[in-house]
Amino acid sequence: MGILYVKLFQPYAQYRNPYTFNFAQTYPLPPKSTIVGMLQNATGDYYSEVYNGLRMAILADSSPLVFWHYQHFVKGTPTLTVESGKATLYGKEDKLPLYHSEKRHQRSPRPQQELFNVNLHLFLQGDDSLLERVEASLKKPRKILYLGRSEDIIFIRAVGRATVKNKRKIRDKRFEHPFYAEWGVLHNSLDSANRFPAYSLPIKSEFLIKDRKITSFQEILHKKGETLRKTEFAPVYFVEPYSVPRFREPVTVETIKAGGSEFSILKDGGWL
Repeated sequence: MGILYVKLFQPYAQYRNPYTFNFAQTYPLPPKSTIVGMLQNATGDYYSEVYNGLRMAILADSSPLVFWHYQHFVKGTPTLTVESGKATLYGKEDKLPLYHSEKRHQRSPRPQQELFNVNLHLFLQGDDSLLERVEASLKKPRKILYLGRSEDIIFIRAVGRATVKNKRKIRDKRFEHPFYAEWGVLHNSLDSANRFPAYSLPIKSEFLIKDRKITSFQEILHKKGETLRKTEFAPVYFVEPYSVPRFREPVTVETIKAGGSEFSILKDGGWL
């Protein structure tokens, strides 16, 4: 399978951790499901599931700066209801509309984390025909793309193919770029002295009407009932920049050449 390299820049970003309530924590890097959504938006394949099969390595230049501010949040999970062909978001608890009404669903001010000056390196591995479609859509985007919130626009710095320069076995290594690593793969192989933050990361999201997957927007408009989002999570480690993981047994690290630079990725564990 081929490897596609994408370099992105975001002035501001927030990748909301849904497990935080009294404040909105951001993940340090975008989750896989968020990147899949961006790719579906770029290609126009909004309801295609083939993008979930892409393997991804998500890296950054460094840990982005984090700052705090206040924002009004919708209290509870909103639901989408379609009546007479009109889609309206309602609060799940009080059944009041979120917008365009004098009496609206309650909102609460909460502190929110936000990232500043985000430089991302994405490696996508999968079927060549799918990678070609993604590559063409990112090189000539049809619209302004975002990653995270709708206001978190992206600037595409580079798109191209990457090559594996070499593979080697290591017991410990200094990783310059922060990245996500599969918890299940690394947990039993890491030395007990290692301490890395762990997150429950959204890996896959799908939208359902009455427990059936949605395949088109027209289906949303013509089917009555609540539209629900089902999300799959997986535990990951966040390996911070310039850290040195130590392993009980040798593991394989791939040196990947892309965009005139070289990146180190764990062959088992560095891909989600």
